[in-house]
Amino acid sequence: MSAFNTLDTVLTCPHCENTRQTEVEFKFGLLDQLAYRLDDRLDWGEGGHRFPKERPPGGDYTGEGYAVCPVCGRDYWVDIVTRNDVLSEAIPNPDRPGYLPG
Repeated sequence: MSAFNTLDTVLTCPHCENTRQTEVEFKFGLLDQLAYRLDDRLDWGEGGHRFPKERPPGGDYTGEGYAVCPVCGRDYWVDIVTRNDVLSEAIPNPDRPGYLPG
């Protein structure tokens, strides 16, 4: 069983260019199916399943997330930026192909 967290945010799909509330799955911080929004403080955890194994210096980390557009149904990757332990930005990455056939 794979553990992940979710980020609920507004994104513009790189495929259909619709802007909608979107759920992004990601695998960093304490991996306990925690739900976040931008500007929330990320829980790095002190035990349990987490990635990376230790809090990054200054709480700064950029990891990837995975989303499926609620309009067109196509998938894409999202760069999630954490600064000072706060989820500060989510940026669709159009250069990395998704898993679903388009």
